[in-house]
Amino acid sequence: MDDLYFVDAHSQVDEHLTDLSLITRRMSKSGVKRTILAPRGMRTHRDILDFTAANVPGLIIPAIRTKGQAYINNDPQYYENLHQHVTSNCFGALGEVLLYHAAKRNQAGEVIAGEVLVCPKDPQVEAAYNAAKAKGWPLVAHIEYAAFMSRIERERSATELQELMRFKRELKELWSLSRQAKHPIVLIHMAQMNDTMMSELLEESDRIYFMTSCCNPIQGAGSNQPWTQMFDEETLMLKPEWKELITAYPKRFIFAIDNVWRYHWDVQYKHVVKLWQDALHELPSNIAHALAHGNAERMWRLDEYRLPDHCR
Repeated sequence: MDDLYFVDAHSQVDEHLTDLSLITRRMSKSGVKRTILAPRGMRTHRDILDFTAANVPGLIIPAIRTKGQAYINNDPQYYENLHQHVTSNCFGALGEVLLYHAAKRNQAGEVIAGEVLVCPKDPQVEAAYNAAKAKGWPLVAHIEYAAFMSRIERERSATELQELMRFKRELKELWSLSRQAKHPIVLIHMAQMNDTMMSELLEESDRIYFMTSCCNPIQGAGSNQPWTQMFDEETLMLKPEWKELITAYPKRFIFAIDNVWRYHWDVQYKHVVKLWQDALHELPSNIAHALAHGNAERMWRLDEYRLPDHCR
């Protein structure tokens, strides 16, 4: 499959990567044709739009950032920003919407990203879902299901436990909503689900999709998080159960890297893409192409996106 290329359906960049051209250099060398890119940290939407304009049309697809304190706190500024960016018609996607994000620590034990719990029926999520639906974009939902279930087991506060159980109930309603509204919800990081749970959900709702980010031994190295592991750590090939599930549902899996930090772009990137290049050669050609780029191109209509002149 010499013609196989990739679309990274979700990645991010902050202010610590000062030379954004590193992104396009890594893409070019690794066979990544397009990247859906959202700002994070102090990096602005204007930065992403300028970077989009500076490159070949269609190479960078700018995404609207939803996460941040305004989103978490249900601040009016979140809704103002969301409306402004959606109605600008400058963007080609909506970045991930955090529902459950476990706290993350560095090797020194310092918290580098706090815990986030926003229930699926909370107004912030509904606003994002409605915006994505209005634009014809999938909603990318960040749900670390394994970490969430572990959190339930550890919780001793009755009040906190009640909120966690509400979240769990509303997740089921979210699956039903996607099916009834016939609008796709994409679960980033494979939602930290195992193949059995995922198979049941894929069967239950034909509008649920999964992104492959953080589900490999390179991105998961040194992490204490319960990421889904799709690869055999010795052979570095897809485990049989994942090959079987991808083959059974070839239109429901989407390649994504979800780079966040400079290290991801500078060091890990080429190794992650090479890992997937080798693994996809074990799948039938049509299924490999669907996962690598076809599903993302279809669902976000990437061939149609061009940065409007008024956004430059």
